[in-house]
Amino acid sequence: MTNVTSRRGRVVNSRRRQRYETIRNLHTKNSHKRPMRLVSVILALIAFVAGMRSAWLWYGASRLQVVPMWGKDGRIEPLIRTLAHDEWILAQLETATRSSALNRKAAAWTAATVVLTTLSTLAGAVSCRS
Repeated sequence: MTNVTSRRGRVVNSRRRQRYETIRNLHTKNSHKRPMRLVSVILALIAFVAGMRSAWLWYGASRLQVVPMWGKDGRIEPLIRTLAHDEWILAQLETATRSSALNRKAAAWTAATVVLTTLSTLAGAVSCRS
């Protein structure tokens, strides 16, 4: 092993010096790529959160239960069959409306997830290039 004198006048092992130079060169070569890598990771994390939010909304939309009006108000079921039937239909319409609102929000979150994932992929491709 040969010893080399450093800039400060210290004697250093040549292998150790080579490793240091290699690391230093890698750092200076790739330092311009770091911001894009960071942007790519941040976009991927935001896309993950948006995807989880959309999945939760889809799940919520699929788990809605049809509850007739008398069940919500604490009344007993009407004895007249047409009134009971009408309240069931109203409950189904209300549940479908709530479900469609959740589906609309979930679709918007899914679209945001796709856009963020695409941007993250493009930022990652730009950082790996050159």
